[in-house]
Amino acid sequence: MSAERVLDPDAPCQGVTPLVLSPMVAKDTPIVAALERACFSSAWEPSAFLNELSNPAAVYYVARCCGGIVGFAGMWVAMDEAHFTLVGVVRGHRGQGIGTLLVIELLDEAVRRGATRATLEVRELNFAAQRLYLRLGFKSVGKRPRYYTDTDEDALIMWAEKIHLPDAVERRRVIRESAEATRTCRSSLSARSEADA
Repeated sequence: MSAERVLDPDAPCQGVTPLVLSPMVAKDTPIVAALERACFSSAWEPSAFLNELSNPAAVYYVARCCGGIVGFAGMWVAMDEAHFTLVGVVRGHRGQGIGTLLVIELLDEAVRRGATRATLEVRELNFAAQRLYLRLGFKSVGKRPRYYTDTDEDALIMWAEKIHLPDAVERRRVIRESAEATRTCRSSLSARSEADA
């Protein structure tokens, strides 16, 4: 793979470009931190991502295309629960199914690690993310008032139960296939880690 670069967050890919999801590694952390700052008004420091890589309960993936990282997602898995910590796609690449593929990859990895349920917080006004989570079997079960300190926005607490059962696995497979088929930057799409390719 060519050298990683920080992409213009507003610029979409030019031409046909493959997408690869892979586990985040140490050299990705400064890029992911920069992209997170471009995506969100409150962001982690690069050292926080680096610390997460040494946490055995943590799982982080990046989405690569156009010669750089265009999305990222992470979670913690403890016992039978997965807790999503962040999901982000840079502006110029939103609406192409990248976030969908990242969330599905995390859910599948959570199941491989023994999780049977998953939870997350989502901004109350982030309707696009809420629609995705609902499609994947999450349900809103409560609120965390003023959870997001940058805007004092409430967070919806969402849970997906029985993520390991065949109907949930099949739902993710169908949604993954749809996301892969409708990506704007179609090509030899690989939604698996580079190690598996």
